[in-house]
Amino acid sequence: MRSQVVVFFTSLIAHASATGILLPLYIYPSQVFNDGAANWQPAVSAISAHPNVPWLVVVNPHNGPGLTGQPGDADPNYITGVSQLNALSNVRTIGYVRTNFGASPLAEVEANITTWKNWDTSSSNIGVDGIFFDEASTSSFDYLSSAISFARSTFGNKAITYHLQLRRQGRGRVLQHLRRRCRL
Repeated sequence: MRSQVVVFFTSLIAHASATGILLPLYIYPSQVFNDGAANWQPAVSAISAHPNVPWLVVVNPHNGPGLTGQPGDADPNYITGVSQLNALSNVRTIGYVRTNFGASPLAEVEANITTWKNWDTSSSNIGVDGIFFDEASTSSFDYLSSAISFARSTFGNKAITYHLQLRRQGRGRVLQHLRRRCRL
């Protein structure tokens, strides 16, 4: 039995090394105010322990970049945590954008993308490398196409990463359409 576990673990690490890991880090960074992002330290430790594995880490202060327009709502816990992640060479931090299955107004989605982009104007190392679009819908091709085009134009030459969470029915049809329309 132990040899089966070792083989499985070795296979898992090899697979993760080849493809990378997407980590939705949807917990508040700190246990107590300004503690150096203690809640994110297990993730930082795991990432540091595997420097050859690429990580995409999704941050989500408030169903998007926050409510104030300032990075992490000017919360030092988010600023510290994202800065720690960005200091790791095998991490690309990406910002969460909720589409609500196409029901979020496109202007709101674009404002969230712009706010995420503006995180890199802060004096701290807290910029994001892309966008994580959540709650994509099979009935919102043009909507999602517009959001992706806006993200690409907003982030310029930075690498953009998309993760499209799709409802089960019609998923293949949606991905085929998006690949054709959005060059995914």
